[in-house]
Amino acid sequence: MSLWRARASRAAKFAVVGGTGLLVNQLALAGAVHVGLYYLLGAIVATQCSSLWNFALSERWVFREGADARRHGTLARLGLFLAMNNLALGVRGPLLYLLTTRLGVHYLLSNLISLLLLTVVRFALADSWIWSGAAVDGPGERGDEEEPHGREGRDSTPAPLGGSLA
Repeated sequence: MSLWRARASRAAKFAVVGGTGLLVNQLALAGAVHVGLYYLLGAIVATQCSSLWNFALSERWVFREGADARRHGTLARLGLFLAMNNLALGVRGPLLYLLTTRLGVHYLLSNLISLLLLTVVRFALADSWIWSGAAVDGPGERGDEEEPHGREGRDSTPAPLGGSLA
């Protein structure tokens, strides 16, 4: 499998995980607001809930291959993932405020819009920074006839975004 196809596969899996994370985030936000939290504070709580959910699924399904080749350990990846999502919340917060308080959009729709707008950026960071060095395929799935059982002599690090995928 080419690096481009492997990255596309990871992006598709990341989107599926993200879809389930959207549901977790929306439910956590609605629950937080329901118990009396201001919607911006609820967004902080919801981000923590969905970040933990998304990390667990991403770790187990999206980026599961090549754990021995990763440059960061599990706790470091979790820390980086939480940092990425909380930094993204720094962008989402003002957008949530603008959409909800200034433009009158329902807070759950504002939340969904803000999450969708940052999805591509979060995947790019997750793929090239947090899980960098992870193998892109399972054993024997690269399509290399001369190396069907491993990656001897091959660099399994994904190409940086914008870099050559050939």
